[in-house]
Amino acid sequence: MVHCFQSQEPSARPNFIARLQHPISRQNTTSNNALLIDDTLGKQMTQKLTIGASSIAFLLFVWCGPFASAQFVENIHTGSCSTHQSITSGWSLGTPGFNSGVSITDGLVFNSMTTYSATQGNSSIAINNVSSVVPVVIGGNDDNCPRTLTISGGSIWPIALVGPRIIIGRGTSDAFAGQAKLRVMGTGEVILASHIVILARGASTASGELEILAGGEVHSTTISFGDFAATDGIATFTMTGGTLRTNRFNVVNSVGANSSINFNGGTLKVASTGGSVTLLSPNAPTTNIDGNFTIDTFSSTAKIDKSMGGTGSLTKIGNGRLELLQDNFYQGTTTVEPGQNAAIWIGNGGTSGSFGLGDVINNAEIRFDRSDTHVVQNNISGTGLLVHDGDGGTLILAGNNTYTGVTAVQSGATLQLDSDLQSNTVLVGSTFGGATLRGNSEIAGHVDLRDGEVTGNFTILGDLLNDRGTISPGESAGMMTIGGNLSL
Repeated sequence: MVHCFQSQEPSARPNFIARLQHPISRQNTTSNNALLIDDTLGKQMTQKLTIGASSIAFLLFVWCGPFASAQFVENIHTGSCSTHQSITSGWSLGTPGFNSGVSITDGLVFNSMTTYSATQGNSSIAINNVSSVVPVVIGGNDDNCPRTLTISGGSIWPIALVGPRIIIGRGTSDAFAGQAKLRVMGTGEVILASHIVILARGASTASGELEILAGGEVHSTTISFGDFAATDGIATFTMTGGTLRTNRFNVVNSVGANSSINFNGGTLKVASTGGSVTLLSPNAPTTNIDGNFTIDTFSSTAKIDKSMGGTGSLTKIGNGRLELLQDNFYQGTTTVEPGQNAAIWIGNGGTSGSFGLGDVINNAEIRFDRSDTHVVQNNISGTGLLVHDGDGGTLILAGNNTYTGVTAVQSGATLQLDSDLQSNTVLVGSTFGGATLRGNSEIAGHVDLRDGEVTGNFTILGDLLNDRGTISPGESAGMMTIGGNLSL
């Protein structure tokens, strides 16, 4: 069955919503009775629409005119585990305000058009629902079949898979043992539901996965693991490219021990601006960085309260700060790029928090806020500021410290230098209270003792300025060498 639309220049084409013209679904076994989608008003969709029945559906509709383009759907199966399906773009199922859920129970591929929009809001593909009880579901059958939805974003208009929730893997009971996956790829913008649930319910052999391969930008405010009930199934998030805008990864109910979050590349960008969000909580699945991974704090305070391992590197960009609240073991470099109030905080007044195992490149600010003794073996370079703000805590810098920015030791804190320091200025204490600088190393810049103590066998190549502190050269017959001026 074929339906023809008159095409115009993209800027002049009127907005409309493509709607189902007659029945919500068909069970016909011949390809001559297909679902026809057109731009007529049609009937309001008030039932759940299931794509994929125990039959074969065939759909072809064509744009007519100078920008002609055909969209083709073939071989949609759910009666078996067949995965030979594809759907190209330029179509819409449901419209905002219609109480119509969409249950996707087979492998479907969506490829974005790159030259025009066929649906409202400049969105190449839109599957919409407004009721939380009829979410978009990928893999909703109690069987063992793989169910995959792949969305490929184009470069002109965004793709919107809109609704209150997208559930990747949910059986009617714990009998669901299949493998459900939502894969996002391509270079365009993809707007997903505000809430994505990975493996809401299932048996121990079930799995649900959200995989982002895109070079474009993907939107979803919350990504949850588990929903209806605890499960021993495997819930996985994998990102290898593109940008994901979200505010948190949330665990509603426990998932299997082999579940994981994998940052293999791309950028995780905070969805909201100006507030504080916890991107990862302590009960999140095992989290690894195994590529060049970036976090954009987007003028917010973003907290990672989960230990991260892996072989990759972490870069922090954007205004605002990133707080690493657990001890981390990823092996690559940690970089903080310039921005307004841009910083990485290690800890937030407690006894945990660290960089990974690799070098640190600081071109903005790094701040240590731990109340215990914390040894930093990382080599630290760059032009940024280093602050030790842990009231009562001791920070020991034991790596190769070639950064040239200011070092500030705040009131109540102790900084111990076990290696040389290239910092241009070391500020010790403040008008709010004293601090301590100690060690047996060389400092390339000046030391400004505002309140507290400088003690040890230091070689200070610059000036030593003492406002109201105490200078104590080494233990017993210690010696402190000042290359510049000494002001007492």
